[in-house]
Amino acid sequence: MNRSLLLISVLFCSILCLSCSKENDVNQFDTPSECLYRIMIVPDIQNYNDDSLRFKYLDSITNYYLNNLIDFDACFQVGDLTNNNLSWQYKNAYNNFFKKFPEGKEPFFCLGNHDYGKNGKSDVRSSNIPSYMRAKYDFKMEGCEFENYVRFLSLGEIKYAVMDLEFAPRDEALSWANNVVQLYPTTPFIILTHVFTNKYGQIHDYTDNNVYHPGTQKDFYMGGDYINDSMEIFNKLIKDNPNIKMVICGHTLTPNYIEVTSRKNSFNKEVYIITVNYQHYIEGGNGYVGILEFSEKGYRIRSFSTVTHEYGPRDISFGNLDN
Repeated sequence: MNRSLLLISVLFCSILCLSCSKENDVNQFDTPSECLYRIMIVPDIQNYNDDSLRFKYLDSITNYYLNNLIDFDACFQVGDLTNNNLSWQYKNAYNNFFKKFPEGKEPFFCLGNHDYGKNGKSDVRSSNIPSYMRAKYDFKMEGCEFENYVRFLSLGEIKYAVMDLEFAPRDEALSWANNVVQLYPTTPFIILTHVFTNKYGQIHDYTDNNVYHPGTQKDFYMGGDYINDSMEIFNKLIKDNPNIKMVICGHTLTPNYIEVTSRKNSFNKEVYIITVNYQHYIEGGNGYVGILEFSEKGYRIRSFSTVTHEYGPRDISFGNLDN
């Protein structure tokens, strides 16, 4: 083997080892800065809940989180609890995920396109999610049963507001959200919503022909109300509110990945968009989650298998807490 090929082989093996490093200690934050807070982000779970042979993968996610509860500050789930908006699928999601969380530690979650309408087609803005599964909240939009709520999350001395924004949001939902964000100008907000980016990590924008459009909010009827896509959400809600720091979403078609993108608001500050998607991976996701870590110097998100307890292949550091 010549010297160039040897060097390439060594580099490849090094990258492979780094991307699939064995998780020995959940407290270990192996970057120069120490991990301050940690959030587990659970991707779409619909493909676990319609096949009993896949329950074990959702169980692995739940059990890993609960067994390491002291090391996590929150759990976010990005929607699509079911495939077809059917009662038995919600029951499976409840039994294998939601009911296992202790009081006060309930996951933050939103609904996805498969959780609305006949057979999960999002033809109307109605969901069969049972009342016992409705999200915990501190307050919510009047007249809204399923989404558009705020729940506060304390990370150390900082109180964050996690805002669940409805799937394919209407103008009235964005108006409500804007009023809420402005009522708490010193509180950092995290927007949790099902759809925001496409499979290339681009923000959905129906006015831009260079953006891949399948999977956008505008693909769904949702009762015929005007639907805002991601760029409209950004322009109507996020752009002029500097206390909105982050958007967390799922939904993307393929590939199976974790991605981080950003866009500057009117104050020249980056707003980070984090996408976590493993629904099309083997066995409906194979127990993969994203682990979002806050450090003194910024953020880091890593893919993590709750089945094998291995990190990889995605490992992205970005931003800073003062942004």
